[in-house]
Amino acid sequence: DFSDNEKYYSFEGIGLKYSGKQRRIGFSLDNKWQLKLRKTATLDERKINDFFTIRSGISYDFESEGNGFSNISHSLDLNPKKITFGMFEINTSPSGSIDQETYELKFKDWNHKKWDYAVSNWTANITSKLVISDDADFVDYFPLPENRFESSGFMTEDTLSVEDEQIITTIKELDDLNRESKNWSISFTHTYKTNKAQYDINDYSSDIRTSASVKLTKNWSVSYDNYINLQEHRMISHSFTITRNLHCWQVYFKYTKQEDYWNYRFQLFNIKLPDALKFRTSDHKR
Repeated sequence: DFSDNEKYYSFEGIGLKYSGKQRRIGFSLDNKWQLKLRKTATLDERKINDFFTIRSGISYDFESEGNGFSNISHSLDLNPKKITFGMFEINTSPSGSIDQETYELKFKDWNHKKWDYAVSNWTANITSKLVISDDADFVDYFPLPENRFESSGFMTEDTLSVEDEQIITTIKELDDLNRESKNWSISFTHTYKTNKAQYDINDYSSDIRTSASVKLTKNWSVSYDNYINLQEHRMISHSFTITRNLHCWQVYFKYTKQEDYWNYRFQLFNIKLPDALKFRTSDHKR
């Protein structure tokens, strides 16, 4: 019970909770669907866990003097498997929610068209992503045979909680792991959001984020990111990042601009001890 805290003032950044006494119990029902794709001539049988999830919930407050039940909340999530075709990868994630006023529901007639579902709010979100990535040849500035850190176990773990087969202890093992990843990629992520209040006034939120990265060499990589508001037709922010590997050290530089504000950050840190051995500087301007 925090009702007595109402007499205290709240300061900027500091506040006291002063709600009335509550004793709640919640009820929820989850319904998860699994999708199975049968075997084809080129693909084995596949299945998608939690492809379709519906969740409904309600709570009751024993301390409430009036109506004790809360609104009924429903949520819906779709998790379709991403589609990969060569260097292209497509994924979409729709989701939504509905809130109903429990004591305003009316089902007094057999005709469902006359029912009052008492929807107080609903939301709809759709996130779609397209990734284009592939491998590309690059020049080795520091060939591994000439690297004195090649066989030294400077990355040996000091704990027994990690499985032996998961430990990377040498530069060569780290280099082999890096070669398995894509050398360049371009991604586009579009997000659409709206709710009941926005829909009533024909309003919505629509934006797209673009990211491009390329590994020029084994030791040099650059990336560019931007964020565009499609509804207002303006760029919100964009950033440029350069990363340079120096044996067991890494140099990181990032420049970000958001309308009239810009900042940069420069870091030099040890790969093994990134928090202990770190040198950094930054600046900004409006």
